[in-house]
Amino acid sequence: MSKSISVFANPTIDIIIKEGKKSNKIGGPPSYTESVLKNSGINYSIVSKVGKDFPLSEVSYKPIITKKPSTKFILEYFDGGRILYSPEACEPIKPEDCKACDIALVSGVFCEVLPETLKEIRKKSKITVADVQGFIRKKDRENKIYQVKLEDTDYKDIVKSIDYLKVSEDEIAFVDVENLRKSLTIIVTRGKEGCRIIDRDGSFEVKTKPIEEIDATGAGDCFLAGVGIGLAKGFDIKEACRIGNYFGGLAVRFLGVPKITKEDFKAAKL
Repeated sequence: MSKSISVFANPTIDIIIKEGKKSNKIGGPPSYTESVLKNSGINYSIVSKVGKDFPLSEVSYKPIITKKPSTKFILEYFDGGRILYSPEACEPIKPEDCKACDIALVSGVFCEVLPETLKEIRKKSKITVADVQGFIRKKDRENKIYQVKLEDTDYKDIVKSIDYLKVSEDEIAFVDVENLRKSLTIIVTRGKEGCRIIDRDGSFEVKTKPIEEIDATGAGDCFLAGVGIGLAKGFDIKEACRIGNYFGGLAVRFLGVPKITKEDFKAAKL
């Protein structure tokens, strides 16, 4: 029997500036993780918060409505990369918002899962998987997003109590891998190369089949959802990461939130 999954993260209203044009869309981990979870056959819930300005009709999950505005990101694209700004951040997810679950996926975008909330999630879940992204982001006076070392944040100690920490290749410089691998398993996502699993016993690669990329946004969230599904079904972390690679790969085929079907699950042999 599969175990339950709970996702802890706030959605965002994204303002995209590309080639002189501006557009808005719903972003953030909840929408991307749910695109995978909703056809998985696994019982899941999403714990998130938005403001009254959030277009609820565009999402199928039910976030908590707060007095503060929704989290907003400005994504300014240029040749070779992008710059992120966050002019507004919604109310954080607090310890009292957490309920018991089997598998917790902590995938915040901007410190909305407080250190004390992460501690409570760890207490109330059997397995906790977190994305380092939401722990190491800060913003300057101009609201530009930058990253700091995990060891310089308030998450440095509590993160050692979780089971798995997802880190992208771009984020690896901000994580003391050699120290953390003594306490938990680190999963380094490597795009079309798959991922690397690092723990106290060593490291090994989990390869994937490259897929033509249209938009990589949200691929990490879909990867995390796939890992959660694998763990919920009782697979070991290597097999769970294979599933994560598969759904992360499917996500890059779409511009925006992907459309993951039941046929995709059959192809994944789930």
